[in-house]
Amino acid sequence: MGEIERLGYSRRSRNRYRAIWEYLIEFSDRNEPRDEFSGDLVVRFLEECRVGDEKMERPAQGWRKHIVWGVKVLADFAKTGRIERAFADVDAIHLVSAMQNTLRDYVEYCNDRLHLRPGTLYVRTRELTILLDFLYSKKARTLDQIQARDLSEFLSCRADLPLLGKIRRDHGLQPRTVARIVSDMRSFLRFLAMRGILQKDLSVELPKQYPSDTLLQRLELPSVRASVELSRKNPTGALRALQGVSYELGGGPHLPPAMYPVYIRGEAYLALRQGKEAAAEFQKFLDHRSIVLNEPIGALAHLGIGRAYALQGDTVKARAAYQDFLALWKDADPDIPILKQAKAEYAKLK
Repeated sequence: MGEIERLGYSRRSRNRYRAIWEYLIEFSDRNEPRDEFSGDLVVRFLEECRVGDEKMERPAQGWRKHIVWGVKVLADFAKTGRIERAFADVDAIHLVSAMQNTLRDYVEYCNDRLHLRPGTLYVRTRELTILLDFLYSKKARTLDQIQARDLSEFLSCRADLPLLGKIRRDHGLQPRTVARIVSDMRSFLRFLAMRGILQKDLSVELPKQYPSDTLLQRLELPSVRASVELSRKNPTGALRALQGVSYELGGGPHLPPAMYPVYIRGEAYLALRQGKEAAAEFQKFLDHRSIVLNEPIGALAHLGIGRAYALQGDTVKARAAYQDFLALWKDADPDIPILKQAKAEYAKLK
């Protein structure tokens, strides 16, 4: 029960598990009076509860499924000494302050550098919260203690959970969902390496497990690597990372925002002061408005075009592009760093 409480289960759930386990103990005392948990005992207990017949799928028979969950959780604990939550109640997870602060810094990084959509960032933050809670349970008290084997075990828990009857934990994660989880982890691990928290970039261990995922290997991974290179003031490395990109006009939900590789390439050309090449990349956003939709980088592309024209010395076109950007962000919070910087640059063009 201590492990159940640590994971933040509600009082109702704790009482349900307690009742199931007490029922199992009573059954064991009646049929096999010895202090031992075994697979044979579980099978006979489930048979008595008739969890495998057609009644299990009928209305008002949810208690039968709860029995299956209760036994599975107990079996996990008997085998590994720990419990992996079937459905993670992220709001009930309380990370230690050091992990929470680092996660908060990563969220700011995603907003400022990756420009993730709010929904995508929300899903990623929740998944990383589950990861950090798992790592803490594996004795990784600080983030510099993360081991590759812990990451593999986490993925196994999240992606390859065993079937039990007709029920599977985590709704049976689909390969695309697993790929999204891997990409979330990889981005976070690269952030830790970039900040010097990890001495080794453990993200390189993850893609090997999904070598055939085309979108993962040909869109998201190069995009993340290029973004990291830009943050390291290495625009040439960013361009090199993007050489093998496919599907750069978009890859679907939870992947990098539409045309994100194009945006990173444009930023890299700006850093190299190659205005003509940068303008050509950012112009793609204006040419594919139906793809960009309301992506934040769609508005930022106007700023990129303005900077590109400024590098070329075309003040008239640069001012027009800056005006387009400022008009799109006229209702934005005035203290956003990139907005303040854009206003300062625009003032110098007058």
